[in-house]
Amino acid sequence: MNAEDASILRGLVLLAIIVVVLVLLARALFTSKRWKEFNNGEGGRKKAPVVVEVFSILGFIATLYWTVGFGAVGFAVAMVLTVSFRIVLVMIYDKFNPDWETDGTQAGVPGLEEGLNVLNRYDPERILTETMAKLQKHWKSLHRTVTIQPSDAADLAAILDLYRHASDLQREKGMVVWPEISPSLIKQELAEQRQWKMVIDDQIACIWVVAFDDPLIWGEKNNDAAVYLHRIATAPDFRGQGLVEYVLRATHEMACKMRLDYLRLDTVGENPGLIEHYTKHGLTYLGAHQLPSTEGLPGHYNDGPVLLFESKVDWGLYVVQSREELETFTVKELKKMLKVRELPTSGNKSALIDRFLEASRNPYED
Repeated sequence: MNAEDASILRGLVLLAIIVVVLVLLARALFTSKRWKEFNNGEGGRKKAPVVVEVFSILGFIATLYWTVGFGAVGFAVAMVLTVSFRIVLVMIYDKFNPDWETDGTQAGVPGLEEGLNVLNRYDPERILTETMAKLQKHWKSLHRTVTIQPSDAADLAAILDLYRHASDLQREKGMVVWPEISPSLIKQELAEQRQWKMVIDDQIACIWVVAFDDPLIWGEKNNDAAVYLHRIATAPDFRGQGLVEYVLRATHEMACKMRLDYLRLDTVGENPGLIEHYTKHGLTYLGAHQLPSTEGLPGHYNDGPVLLFESKVDWGLYVVQSREELETFTVKELKKMLKVRELPTSGNKSALIDRFLEASRNPYED
């Protein structure tokens, strides 16, 4: 585990402890005699001072910014921390300005009583337990073994099962649903080594298919040198872990090795969430297109427009394996990779390879 990962884990543990302490402190304060006196006024206190609301909102934004990378857990932590902070601020503010409720500084939003009800719904022990479980899962993810390789005939049943799970998820979310994929098609893709899998700790976590021409969907653009991604399906236990990033990296490296210029994929049906998901991973959204004909395509291509995505293959990011591998490139191809890396492109082939290897050398190896 690197220093950055360790820092994240320490930060999360510290934040979880702070949240629990604040919640316990707030609950202790609000069940005291002072709280009962404070809240027993006619109708109770229902609003909070404007200045408190402003600081609470700023605190929520700051906390959410720090925890947003941890998804729902981060959001829950930010909410609980903000509610605790807000209620404590009102108690402090009331000490210095007891007339705030009548002097025009109140804000028309739920206040202390509602805040206490929110806190009562968040059990500190449960929050800490759930947070630690998430941390443990994150810790394991940092130490997992990830392997990407072509699928084989022994994977046929697992592939069919993953496609069924993908269709169930699409149906549940109201998306365009893939038709049933025939075993004969998968066997053909396996024979052509176009079915790929990602294995994490001896489990198939994700599968996908690659193709090297796709004229029925891409039309004239099919003349470009490109690799096309199809049917990315993630196992239920591995969803939400950013595996698409691994898939795109592996396919990008394949495109580099094959001297291809583009990585492309498509999906069917308007789906803003999917557009955001793919563009976040570096793909360019080319828009929604109505195909002139869907003959020869799977049935779901009749169910909506086709959304097209692509990224230019950056040869400068090619992972060098050895001098022997670079020898298979032409001088023109080597110059292209060096140019992308903003390195000199003069000299013969041997000089170009030397320059590329020197630029790719790990400075910490020696």
